[in-house]
Amino acid sequence: MKLEKKERDTEIPTSSMADIAFLLIVFFMVTAVFSATKGIDFKNPPPQEQADIIPEESIHIMITAENQMIVDQKPMPLRELRDYMKPKLEINQAKPVIVQCDPESTYDGLMNVFDEIRQLEGEIWGRDEDGNVKNHVNLALPTQEEIAQWGQFL
Repeated sequence: MKLEKKERDTEIPTSSMADIAFLLIVFFMVTAVFSATKGIDFKNPPPQEQADIIPEESIHIMITAENQMIVDQKPMPLRELRDYMKPKLEINQAKPVIVQCDPESTYDGLMNVFDEIRQLEGEIWGRDEDGNVKNHVNLALPTQEEIAQWGQFL
């Protein structure tokens, strides 16, 4: 007696291949860790040390739409900012620095001011063995609501 062999299908079933690929894509999207670029590292004071900022006792830096600086109601180029702030912060290290930006100003103008403040921190307080600044400037960035509320004082 001769047995007949069943012919096997030579085709690979791919009907669920799209489903599997889709599930793998979703799985990797959900579980992937994206490395975010580290932003500006500013240290906030502890809650008990936060105090109301009196504008007359602070250094007020306004960045205009043209990225020009007005420091304490006087126009000032960026290169003179550290020389202006250094004696004031050496006398009173807790003196707040208010940085107000015009909504039309560019990010570059704000970063230039932050860079000057960071360099000033290193000059005044020095750096530890890891290269980190030992102390930080008491920096305030008011919101549009705060600017509207305190506009008469700024």
